[in-house]
Amino acid sequence: MKGKSDTTIHCLFPEILAIIFSYLDIRDKGRVSQVCSKWRDAAYSRLVWRGIQARLHLRRSNPYLFPSLAKRGIRKIRILSLKKSLSYVIQNLPNIESLNLKGCYNVTDIGIGHAFVKDLSSLTVLNLSLCKQITDTSLGRIARFLSNLEVLDLAGCCNITNTGLLLCAWGLPKLKYLNLRSCRHISDTGIAHLAGLNACSARGNKSLTTLCLQDCQKITDNALSNIAKGLVIYSRSI
Repeated sequence: MKGKSDTTIHCLFPEILAIIFSYLDIRDKGRVSQVCSKWRDAAYSRLVWRGIQARLHLRRSNPYLFPSLAKRGIRKIRILSLKKSLSYVIQNLPNIESLNLKGCYNVTDIGIGHAFVKDLSSLTVLNLSLCKQITDTSLGRIARFLSNLEVLDLAGCCNITNTGLLLCAWGLPKLKYLNLRSCRHISDTGIAHLAGLNACSARGNKSLTTLCLQDCQKITDNALSNIAKGLVIYSRSI
């Protein structure tokens, strides 16, 4: 008959192990999965990785990466460097919820065009800040295929114009957060598009609660007037 000293963590059910592992930081979650097959199976539970954002360097092909992410239920991705095409990511993570491409300077309109070719209803957060090659062409693609987008960060995308905001006004009705910091071509007309005040703007982005216009040097008091008339903003940064 086994004594109390024989009872160790290895005797716990996988469900209990998963609960314990869920409290570990990301690095330790990975480490425990390498201890043994029992711990690996427990560590791959979706409970362990709930809400976690994977941080990836996509420099070469890894056939095991995306199946591993999907098995763990990871749907939030932060890409630190990207040498493969963006479509490679989207095709392999069709249920992605959050995509952060901040500072990926080689992201272009062509890359966005190849990546977003059909409705991607699961994606609600997209960060393209400092992707300086992005233009209104990409916003057209985003507005067409990412209709459930709620967060869009375009800080430092200096080639975005009022036309891009018109496309957002048409295609992103659920948008709640929009960062246009240092988008130097944005003017009062673009804000009017967001507020749905122009005939060509359709409904506008009436769900916006946060709008950042810092360093948008063409913005005048008329933009504030447009915001006051058309939007119920809880947080403004101008």
